[in-house]
Amino acid sequence: MSAQKGYLYEANASKAGKPLGLTDGSYDGSKNQGPDVVLYKKVGKRMLSAGCELKIMPTAAGSLVMQYKSGKWNYGPTDGDEDKEFLKKLGQNNDVLERMNNGEWKGVVPNLQYDKQGNKFYAGKHTPLSAYKADQKLFGKSFGGVGDIYIPIAASQIANYYITKGDFYMSVGTHGFYILNDIFNLNKNLTTKIPNFADSVTAKIRIRYQDKTSSESKLRGTANYQFALTMQFSAVGESPYDLFPIMSKDNVSINSRKISKDLINAFKK
Repeated sequence: MSAQKGYLYEANASKAGKPLGLTDGSYDGSKNQGPDVVLYKKVGKRMLSAGCELKIMPTAAGSLVMQYKSGKWNYGPTDGDEDKEFLKKLGQNNDVLERMNNGEWKGVVPNLQYDKQGNKFYAGKHTPLSAYKADQKLFGKSFGGVGDIYIPIAASQIANYYITKGDFYMSVGTHGFYILNDIFNLNKNLTTKIPNFADSVTAKIRIRYQDKTSSESKLRGTANYQFALTMQFSAVGESPYDLFPIMSKDNVSINSRKISKDLINAFKK
């Protein structure tokens, strides 16, 4: 449901931006092939474009599956995907596998495992559902398990992650508009500057047991979960500008009354 809400936010934002000359009405949705929406700015006779990442509220930023294989934790396949390659490198630079294999999760062996070919299997005589319940107890803090691993990182690493995707701006529906890399030079036309995302948030890596099981799956006697590395940002300082503000975290309709006129004018100069 949260993913669907995210896609709806993309659709609403692009639709709202089209009559303002900022978007063409298209959005990425579930395709995951590029920026959530593309912003446009006319400079002379040229029309420049820049990706804009959309977040309903401060949240996770990117995810890479982690696999327990041959008796130790490993990074899951990246398949040449630029986003996943970035996360793997981020993990390598921050000793993620060391923390998993010899730190907080040392000696805690998951029931969800992978063979040398990367195929999923469940240890012992576990079914997907019984393995799910057992791993909840091993890794879920609320179930008495070891809990998640957190590693503080520089927020610039999240900004760089999105820049590799072609995003140069970010709109957080509850907090406002931010710069990742101001290629439109919007701040040149503003007295109060648009804040840099990397200077406005607290960032961390989170390694976790991720429950993706629906109540319907449990009734069918199956389960869906994984272990994942994600980036997260929080403690967000509010921007003085809104481009795609939402009505509330539960209603992702665009609150057109809150769209910043000064920001729109900066796009037109």
